Amino acid sequence: MNSTYNYPLSTDYMWFKMILESFKDQTSRDNPVEYFMHQFSLRKDVFSSTFFFSRSKERAVSLQKAFEQILSNNNNLPDFSSSIIDQVYKCEFVFGYDPSVEFAILTEEKRLLIKESDFDNMISAIDSLILKNSTVKSVKSKKPNQSSFRYKKYDTAPLKINKLYKELKRKNFIHPDTKLVNFKKVFSGGEIIKPIIWIGNMTELGYFIKQLHNELKYVEDLIYQKWLVTINCFISKDETQFDRTKIGVQIMPASSRIIDSLLEVLK
Repeated sequence: MNSTYNYPLSTDYMWFKMILESFKDQTSRDNPVEYFMHQFSLRKDVFSSTFFFSRSKERAVSLQKAFEQILSNNNNLPDFSSSIIDQVYKCEFVFGYDPSVEFAILTEEKRLLIKESDFDNMISAIDSLILKNSTVKSVKSKKPNQSSFRYKKYDTAPLKINKLYKELKRKNFIHPDTKLVNFKKVFSGGEIIKPIIWIGNMTELGYFIKQLHNELKYVEDLIYQKWLVTINCFISKDETQFDRTKIGVQIMPASSRIIDSLLEVLK
């Protein structure tokens, strides 16, 4: 499917039409977030989410101003109209006739079919999508430049990683079902496919990383990104992400000597 042909938004008229159709039924009026998410999904091969929701907001505000001009003229077209005011007035979902009255189009004047607050509700919904989109992009921007740690002897002494893997499992720091191939990824400097489940506590993981990275310097220096890399490589025993702002708190765990002895295999 190519939305350029199936769901085109090549002119202002088409943008306005798409937005006004959010008033087509009560479901869309009550839940405009779902409506606009669906409209974007139909056209994501053409527009970025940032552009689509921002442009929708701009056009929605213009439509609301046109709508208010009609309201101020007793629901009639003002003497000096414009193409956008005409489009709002002619939209059958905004101004129309009572469908329950036979021949209403001949006997009645157009009446307002939506609530005045429906435009505010729609614009607020688009604002929430813009905010959500910017938040997602912000989180993505915090992704570390390097996905994992890089053990300095990874190419020359790979068996030392195997020994560390066995010891961490034996001492119940990592999940017993952890696969060696996934564990080795943590020290490869490459992409992490499956994070390691750390079943020790967060303080122990923080100490393990500080010793590995800061004190013993067994891995390449990541400077300020070591905690971002840590939460990319390890998840908690309930398989949720660790809080990177708390994991580096300077607390000495009771198991510090055990962790130090485990790390000796990487010498």
